[in-house]
Amino acid sequence: MQYTPCMDNTFIFTGRPGAGKGTQAKILAEKLNAKFISAGAELREFATQNTPVAKKIKEEIDQGILLPHWVPIYMFHSIVFDLKGDEPIVLDGFARKPLEARTITKTFEWIGRPFTVINLTIPDEVVRERIDARKQTEQRGDDESVEKRIVEYNEHTAEAIQYFRDNTKVLDIDGTQDVEAIAEEIWKKIQ
Repeated sequence: MQYTPCMDNTFIFTGRPGAGKGTQAKILAEKLNAKFISAGAELREFATQNTPVAKKIKEEIDQGILLPHWVPIYMFHSIVFDLKGDEPIVLDGFARKPLEARTITKTFEWIGRPFTVINLTIPDEVVRERIDARKQTEQRGDDESVEKRIVEYNEHTAEAIQYFRDNTKVLDIDGTQDVEAIAEEIWKKIQ
């Protein structure tokens, strides 16, 4: 299937924990031959360093607490400021708080870079099932705090998604489908 360039070359994946954001972001990045950046992976990698900030980040990630807004904003800006022209990019797990969503929106407006938010929707029961299943195959400290992560989503990320709805294009995708069906729906909607 050939990609017909649409107006946007920047995609931000969001949704509840365990919704499949990373999986779908990687699939889309591969199809677009785009740079792929996962906030969670970047932060987990950073947290392995032996510094006070890295230790604090690891502690909060393991507790399922969203980091202070300035941490992901710093990461986001360091990525965006290095983009070359209209290089396509797929971001996973950015803008989990309203201030982050506003900052990302204003930054992309300022540089004249349109973007689309892809929101994978799943109910809390599916979050619990998927995270329990993921615990069997991956070693992620944040998966031990699933209930805290659901609360953090409801208190912060849902509001960030609403900010995006009010200010840019958001595509809601049923994340309860199988991986291939989700990828196909995303592909169709971005054309």
